[in-house]
Parts: sequence; structure tokens; C-alpha cells
Amino acid sequence: MASKTVTVLLALAASVGARAARLETKEEMLAFLRAHPSRAYFSRLIRDGPYDVAMEVGVADGRFSEHFLLDAQPKTWYIRTCSASRGTSRSLPRTDGTDASPPSS
Repeated sequence: MASKTVTVLLALAASVGARAARLETKEEMLAFLRAHPSRAYFSRLIRDGPYDVAMEVGVADGRFSEHFLLDAQPKTWYIRTCSASRGTSRSLPRTDGTDASPPSS
């Protein structure tokens, strides 16, 4: 029984290690993006690649930012948008310590 456990743990460690190193080179990243052209997979460049800082330009309601933050968990995340919509102000955390809730009427 112990040898089966060790084998399973080694297999898991090997698959996790392979996943983490999967997107180390520019060629690997380009191949990944060609195979997964949807922007929903962009977060994997941070999660499985060598980067830990990301930026989104044109945030809109923040739904993609929320997905990216949950999937990739970058150390630093920058967002840039012309103007925040009501959805953005509700879905993203504030960094200045103030409440992001819209004022009550």
C-alpha cells in the first residue's frame, strides 16, 4: 500500500512540475496561445509561466480581471481603463481603504 501511495505522489509531483515549467520559453507560450486563442487562457501565461506581474488595459466591468486574479493569482496586478463603470467599482477591491459600494439613495 505504501508503494502505491509513493507512486501516486511521485506522479502528482511530476505532473505539477511539468505544468509549472510548461510555459517557460517564448516558443512554448506562442504554441499555447495558438492552441488556446480565447482570452480566458491568457491567465495561464502568468500561472504556468515565468511571470508574476500582469496588467489589463480596458477593464470595463472587471469580469475578466476577476477571472484572471482567481486563476493566475499574480503577485502584482495593474488595471488601466478610461473610466470605471458601476460594475467595476462593485467587483474590484479598493486599495485606498474606502468602501467601494455605490452610495445608497
